[in-house]
Amino acid sequence: INAFCVWCLASAVAATVIAVAAWFDHVEDHRAVSAERELKYYFMSLLLFTPIAFGAYAYLIQPKAIETIQQIRSNR
Repeated sequence: INAFCVWCLASAVAATVIAVAAWFDHVEDHRAVSAERELKYYFMSLLLFTPIAFGAYAYLIQPKAIETIQQIRSNR
């Protein structure tokens, strides 16, 4: 197979990263201070990765030029 789907590969990488991150997850004693620190961490992660995600999505949905059979045959 000489073709691949960029969206499928990105999805596979994301699923792999989530699975690896879940492997290291463990139960913690939740105190008010640790819960607040965790919320701040999640919020900062959201602020950091939202522009990256939108940029990647905008790149993925750009239309690409499609070669027609006549163009392929004329280049031979």
